[in-house]
Amino acid sequence: MKNTKKCPKCNSLAISRKRGSPVLNSWCRISINLTSLDVWISKFICTECGYVEEWIENENDLKKFKERSQ
Repeated sequence: MKNTKKCPKCNSLAISRKRGSPVLNSWCRISINLTSLDVWISKFICTECGYVEEWIENENDLKKFKERSQ
């Protein structure tokens, strides 16, 4: 949904994006190799069927995740 702007389940174009931020308290703690990493998670929600995708959009968070998971 993030890239296609279309729901993969029902093909709706009615997609809402809730960006990860401290205000929305939308972070996730991921355990990697016995350590933890806090990252902001953005949600893409189909307002027709309710399908949800979660993405790490922040490039720095994604880079940290990649480095720790190797």
